[in-house]
Parts: sequence; C-alpha cells; structure tokens
Amino acid sequence: MKKHLAVFHQFFLDLILAGKKTIESRFSQKKIAPYGQISKGDLILMKKAGGNILGKFLVGEVHEFNELDSTKMKEIKIKYGKEMVADADSLFWKKRSKAKFATLIFIEKVERCKIPFSKKDRRSWIVL
Repeated sequence: MKKHLAVFHQFFLDLILAGKKTIESRFSQKKIAPYGQISKGDLILMKKAGGNILGKFLVGEVHEFNELDSTKMKEIKIKYGKEMVADADSLFWKKRSKAKFATLIFIEKVERCKIPFSKKDRRSWIVL
C-alpha cells in the first residue's frame, strides 16, 4: 500500500468528508501523479489547500484514461460526473478540456483526522 498526499479546496474536501463525492478525479496534460502511480488499497491523506491534513480515505477502484478528446471527456462526464460532483458544472469540464490524461479514484472508508502539515511547493498530489 502506497501513501499519497492530495491537496483539496475546502468545498471538495467537505463533500468527500460528508460522503457526497465518491469519486476524486485528477486531469492533466502530462503523465503526472496520481496517473500511473495509484492502486486499489492505497491510502490518501487529504490536505486542505493552505492548511492541514483533515481526512483520509482508502482507494477503491482506479480508472485511468489517456489520449483524451472531447468524445472521451463526454463519456467520463456522463458515466462518472454525478459521483465526481461535476455532472452539471460546465466550468469544471471547460477547465479540463485540454487534458490528455485522467485518473478517477473511487473513494472508500473516509475518516476525519487532523494532522499538522506544512508544504511549500505547488504540487497538488504527492506520492509519499
């Protein structure tokens, strides 16, 4: 089992902790973490942007996509958008329209915790 540190805006962190967001998605133009570096059973520590670690969860399934285009993005939106809490948010999809890679992480066993953590770089995902 690998451990990961993922940075979240408070809004999405709250949705995960409340059980309303059950799939975390990460889109990128290049092969960067978590793409290709995450597996079922891994532990994700959830850090608030500019704050501490406020929760954790275990990874269920992982679905990875490459060579994304508008057709594949539409398929992801239709099939997983609701669980990602992004089904009706056109701005969400517009911001990711140039992405070539996607990682969908199915969230299991969410727990709240509070761990002080200082991070200075701008990476939103780190494999520990």
